[in-house]
Amino acid sequence: MSARRFAIALHAVSTSPAMPRWPEYVRWVEADLPLRARCNPPGGELRRSMRASPCAGLGAHVSATDLLTVLTSFVDDYAVEPPRQLFEVERSLELLEALRPLKDLTAPEQLALAIETGGGPLLPAVLSLHTVTRVLARGRDTRLHDRFALSLDERLERGRAILPFDPVDARGGDPLGDTYHFWANVAAGVFSAAGGRSEVRRHAVGALLLAGPALMSRVREGLFGNRLFFGNHARVDRLGLSIGYTLGRAGEG
Repeated sequence: MSARRFAIALHAVSTSPAMPRWPEYVRWVEADLPLRARCNPPGGELRRSMRASPCAGLGAHVSATDLLTVLTSFVDDYAVEPPRQLFEVERSLELLEALRPLKDLTAPEQLALAIETGGGPLLPAVLSLHTVTRVLARGRDTRLHDRFALSLDERLERGRAILPFDPVDARGGDPLGDTYHFWANVAAGVFSAAGGRSEVRRHAVGALLLAGPALMSRVREGLFGNRLFFGNHARVDRLGLSIGYTLGRAGEG
């Protein structure tokens, strides 16, 4: 079932249309970015600061195909049952609520909040951050829980808790889109670094996420004509994968 579900998710991410009201979202981001007084540290500094992030081990073993299904496609874009446990739904709902009164959290601060909110190991905290920031950025995971069905205005308001990435890393991207891409790649990096798993599967997860930006540009946009309205997030993706691998290696120690 998991391999078939992953194939369905890959088809969905290649062929699904852009999110509803995306031109309005783009206009809001373009108007809001110049007003932001701060951003995340640049890549090298961010990487160094996240080495000190608190964690308590990596978490239980997860299926490579289920992880890839979670990281590659929105659940509203395919009809089969998603691997809900890897979305950390209950933990993500708590984190979504915790973000409500907050503003301008750096990536290390987001991770510290996620660990504090749910406790426990690193990978579940990262997966909950991926779920929450993807809900805020794209609003296309409402099948997971009705409380994820936020209006665009609600998503943008809560999204003020999330700092943009440094302009060199973002390359003009949108803060929420960059952030969910970042946490997806951190999760893949953590998984790829972890021992006690099939080496082939660990490297396959990392390789697919590394190739993700090029595949999105060539397949989703080039082949199927679905516009990537803020590009393919390539630099942020690679930064997240590198940081995740470093965190995963540290968590194994």
